Amino acid sequence: MRFQHNNQYTQEDYESMEGLSALDVFLARVYRFVILAPTTVAATSAVAYTITKLLGYYDEVSTVALVVFDFTNLIYFFVALHLYRTGLRGDSLVKRQKLKSHKLMVGVSILIQFNFTIYLIPYGQWWAFAPFFIFFTVFFFDMKLTSWVTVGILLSTVLSWFISPTIMREPAGVNQIPFFLIRISYLLISSGLLLSLTHLGSKCLIEELEKYANYDTLTHLLNRKSMEGYMREALRQAKDDKHPFCIVMADIDDFKHVNDTYGHDFGDEMLKYVAHTILTGVKKTDYVFRWGGEEICILFKATKEQAESAAERIRKDIAKDSVNYKNEAQVSVTVTMGVCEYKGGMTLKGMMEDADAKLYWGKRHGKNCVVADIPEEAKE
Repeated sequence: MRFQHNNQYTQEDYESMEGLSALDVFLARVYRFVILAPTTVAATSAVAYTITKLLGYYDEVSTVALVVFDFTNLIYFFVALHLYRTGLRGDSLVKRQKLKSHKLMVGVSILIQFNFTIYLIPYGQWWAFAPFFIFFTVFFFDMKLTSWVTVGILLSTVLSWFISPTIMREPAGVNQIPFFLIRISYLLISSGLLLSLTHLGSKCLIEELEKYANYDTLTHLLNRKSMEGYMREALRQAKDDKHPFCIVMADIDDFKHVNDTYGHDFGDEMLKYVAHTILTGVKKTDYVFRWGGEEICILFKATKEQAESAAERIRKDIAKDSVNYKNEAQVSVTVTMGVCEYKGGMTLKGMMEDADAKLYWGKRHGKNCVVADIPEEAKE
């Protein structure tokens, strides 16, 4: 992704966004806000309560409790700074994993801060701030995160009314039962609205943004831009955990002839047919990318023998059917594939070049085939 230089972004910002999709950039911006906002609120409250205590107010708050509260906020502050500075380093998959784990830490921190506040500070109707604490998670548009934080805060609030009855102090002359029901209704309605906002945001914004950021709009395959992250992760697993993987390059045979004869619209239909057939022929642990034009790249989490067998099955599935042209003709489709298995010391670029070389060897020797090895005599 290219960013125009202006005064809004620093060099560190450009480096941290490198390798991120549009979705990741959005989450990165939100991530920084959600990391800093609760920290600022917590630090401000700690300073305010400490000053108030030193001025002689809040006698009910013990000095020990206030010291623990301040110390907890100090730890939270340094943890937040650490997350802010390190959360977006590494390649795109590393960044996504960090965002995921750091969101969990944000949720836990929010629950801790809320509980400290409602138990430590007397005379306050702190239960009314429950939606405010939940609100910090909404910006992620992550239903799981917001849901469990909401449940945690609501349970903490209700539990606090029984553990510390003074929190339930009603104004003089007010009937307790209606007042209690008003509180419950307020919390449930507010939480419901925040969860609805999170749900709508995740469905209408995040999913659409992810679709356009990571997927090819014609074939619905992962796009070339998103491919690098998955490839790097497969390479890391192969080096660290000895997990096998293969790269398969597939190319539609005589695709230029199809475009010239039947038109580009029909060429698009043929490409969609091939993409769909490949997608239905791989496992959930495998990934399929549109490399460019009529070329498709497949990442198999498998050995060479397994990848070659799967590629052969897919090749046959593609060849056994044909694509209908304006209800006038049935046009046959075939693909040629090159298979490269990771071996120690290989780079992703080297694997792609090897798979490509095998693909084009197959093109020159009959097409409609899967090539996992080039004969030794052909290499000489």
